[in-house]
Amino acid sequence: MPRIVRVAMLAALTVLLVAGCAGTPARSPQPGPDWSRGTHVGESSVNGAIALCPQADGRAVHLAWAEATEEGDRIHYAQLDSQARPSADRALPIAVRSPLQVYLLPDGAGGLILCYLSGIGESRRLYAAHLDAEGALLSGPEEVSQTGLAVDEYAARATDRGIDIFWSNNGYHTRGIYHLRLDPAGRVLAPSKLVIEKGISPHFQADRSGRLHLTWVYEPGYGEEHILYAEFDSERRETSQPTLLGRFALSPSATRFGPVLGLSREQVHVVWAWQHLASGSTTTAGEAECRYASFPIGDPGATHERPLAVPPAPRPRYAPASGAFAYSELAPLGGGTSALIYMPGFAPGQHDEAALAVSYAVSDRSGSSMRVGAVYLEGDEPKGYQAAAAGSRAAVRPVLAADGTGQLHLAWLQPAGFRRYHVYYASTAPEARTALGRAGSDDVLAAVYGAAWLLARAASMLPIAIVWLFLPFVWLIIYLFARIEGELSRRGPRIALGVAIALYIISKFFIFPSGFVEAAPLVDLLPAAAAGVYLLALPAAILAVAGIAVWLYARRREGATLLMAYLIFGLTDSVLTFLVYAHGIYG
Repeated sequence: MPRIVRVAMLAALTVLLVAGCAGTPARSPQPGPDWSRGTHVGESSVNGAIALCPQADGRAVHLAWAEATEEGDRIHYAQLDSQARPSADRALPIAVRSPLQVYLLPDGAGGLILCYLSGIGESRRLYAAHLDAEGALLSGPEEVSQTGLAVDEYAARATDRGIDIFWSNNGYHTRGIYHLRLDPAGRVLAPSKLVIEKGISPHFQADRSGRLHLTWVYEPGYGEEHILYAEFDSERRETSQPTLLGRFALSPSATRFGPVLGLSREQVHVVWAWQHLASGSTTTAGEAECRYASFPIGDPGATHERPLAVPPAPRPRYAPASGAFAYSELAPLGGGTSALIYMPGFAPGQHDEAALAVSYAVSDRSGSSMRVGAVYLEGDEPKGYQAAAAGSRAAVRPVLAADGTGQLHLAWLQPAGFRRYHVYYASTAPEARTALGRAGSDDVLAAVYGAAWLLARAASMLPIAIVWLFLPFVWLIIYLFARIEGELSRRGPRIALGVAIALYIISKFFIFPSGFVEAAPLVDLLPAAAAGVYLLALPAAILAVAGIAVWLYARRREGATLLMAYLIFGLTDSVLTFLVYAHGIYG
């Protein structure tokens, strides 16, 4: 084996080993317009939403999440500055057991209220603690549910009255939704009060006038799910007459996400989803359905539920747009829908538009992957969406928040093995976008790693070339055996070469894997009319390059032979084809 080949193989192997041992990627790819790349913040062992709380001026972002480590269970706190650089990163000095559902809420004076569940089964309770602006513990934690009942789910929001919390006990005989209120230091101001009998899974938002809008689930029978809505009177701590927004049947092999509630300037939006964990007569394992209802504030009867359809396109077709948040382009929600849309979550508060994060599946020739989409709702219909987070793995459990300047902040999880999840953060804020968009050593390593994998994929396709090279080669052997003339200076060998090339082209396009033509790189970026021309022009261009290689060989090499000319053509075309199409075919 030539020395240069051995050196190249050793270098490629070294790159693969280094890249494979490099650990977690520091940044995720650029998802699309207006969103920064994602930065790796930490790791979690719990498949649950991240607590995310940006400061009103956007100069800092607070995050927290639950962890289960060899040293014990704990809650991890991290703070990022305006350029998404870590300024604090530590475990909080709080004793917890199997913590879940962590919230961070502003206390109105620069500090934070930390809420979380701790305990197992019937011993699970709701706790709150007071943190300063750097995440240091000021007071607590204190059990705030104070009823002796297990807390299964809850939602918490900072309002003009303090910290309002709705929580539910989901036991068959004891289920119900309770309301409590904390003061700005995290102490109980109004103790837990049963406000909705038999309700579970509460979620709510406060509008600009201080009214609370509440949604929840009621199960009238086994597997029946009703999505209900009501306004909540904060003074009397009572709900208005509930309105039924939607209903569906939830099989034992399915799991529900939501409902979640968001507010735009004049509308209430409620979104819920469920995922099928097993296949049935009309369902496929892994698929998820997402529904929503929108209605004017104060008129919940003027609604009907409908599907939320996010296209599965890996490259959305954006058009210029503007609105309440910091975006310049949006893609329409028409043109097909992803088979998996779930884990919805609204940015807290009331804005002129509502911003919703969902995890959804995109698919192309390379297969499927999970992304996070930001969907913007203003009136009765969604206004458009953006891809907000992308990665090589699934992006799940998205949490969205807006600061006082209209910039959006996003946190999500990326599965990384058994009970391991990488925590990522991204933003539309200009400083974060600029800082996270700069090229770095991780980009160089990713580029080299990608090139090495491309070569490996191309090499894996070489056995296919043997098949389409074989028939023309047999023709040439027969010709040479019959005529015993092989120099291209003669007319007969030139005709034989043309026949061999024609046989090669026919064999190639009949034997190549299905989807060969459609696997052209960058075709998704072209308009439909241009894409058709491009799909035909690209393989023709590759054949032309191979033809030029043969012409140069025949022109510059005295005594050029028929077999060598064919091998130059076939190998040049095959190698170029594999390099160009390998990523599209093998992903």
